[in-house]
Amino acid sequence: FASFVISSSSSSEDGSESSGCSFAIIVAGDVFPPFHDLFRFNTRAACTLETACASAFVVTVLSALTLALYFYLRSLEVPLEELRSAMFLSISADSLFMAFAFRSLTTPIWKIPLRTNMFFLASFTVSVALLGIVLTVPFFQKVLSYTPLPMFDILLVVGFSIASLVMIEISKWLFFERRK
Repeated sequence: FASFVISSSSSSEDGSESSGCSFAIIVAGDVFPPFHDLFRFNTRAACTLETACASAFVVTVLSALTLALYFYLRSLEVPLEELRSAMFLSISADSLFMAFAFRSLTTPIWKIPLRTNMFFLASFTVSVALLGIVLTVPFFQKVLSYTPLPMFDILLVVGFSIASLVMIEISKWLFFERRK
């Protein structure tokens, strides 16, 4: 619903500074009135240069991990259908782990109480259940062209996804916790 513009600030006609993130969230709150309360938080704190650098670092490393997984599976001469399924599972699992890790952009995952956002927990649970359905129900496997993976591939993909989660937490430590 909200698109975050990664910029520290922009100048308006009157010369005042305004955050691009603030604008995106205000627009999202106005366009989607039922979700207005979801966008109430300190947008200036969420859009600092530090946060932009941390995000760029995380995106770069996670992209490198995904490419490393792809090239590793290619080196094993995995069939194309299996490779597609492994990459689908990898990106899906990464997205779930990232959503969980990015409940806070600056606070480590172990310092955030689990029950602080029940809406998130419900949507996370539904997402995991839907992914489980896609991976196990033949009808959805056929619709999404998913080939069931051998256990080695599943463990490899889950390992890379956990490495992504660890990388996010390391970046939080590097950019935010270490300086406290």
